[in-house]
Amino acid sequence: MFLDRVHVPIGLWDESRLAVNALEMHLRGFSLITTYGFVPDLWNTKPPLAIWAITASIDLFGASEWSLRLPSALASPATLAIVYVFTERVSRSRWTALLATALLATSIGFFGVHGAETADYEALLCLFVTAYLCILFFVIHRRHSRSPMLWLAAAAVAGGFMTKDFETPIAGVGI
Repeated sequence: MFLDRVHVPIGLWDESRLAVNALEMHLRGFSLITTYGFVPDLWNTKPPLAIWAITASIDLFGASEWSLRLPSALASPATLAIVYVFTERVSRSRWTALLATALLATSIGFFGVHGAETADYEALLCLFVTAYLCILFFVIHRRHSRSPMLWLAAAAVAGGFMTKDFETPIAGVGI
């Protein structure tokens, strides 16, 4: 997903706005409120978890395109790992799990713009939604202690809400 890609500059949509939010938070310190031009950002009103992750990456590795995109670059392989484990446990077939993971990994909607290769909300949102849906599947279809699994699902839903609000529960409406 990340090798053999043409270098793509920071996009002039959400990615650049998140970069400014994170850089300002890096300069001013941790905040619950994101800023743009060092005043509260009233255009980008999404929750700040993705911006906090980008800010932490900037704090650790300095301000660069690489550090801006690191949270998305880490969330994407984590999502692939969840898909692999889920598919392998349900199908009891490594080949099916590898195929499902490969299909997701090669999907332009997953790794492209607004995905794994950009500093945007979608990679983190995809991670949290995939995690809570897989966890809830096992809670419903397996007979074991449900309490720890439900807490883990609740944490994933909370992470999704803190990433991009009400898109998180839409996938779970059927459950």
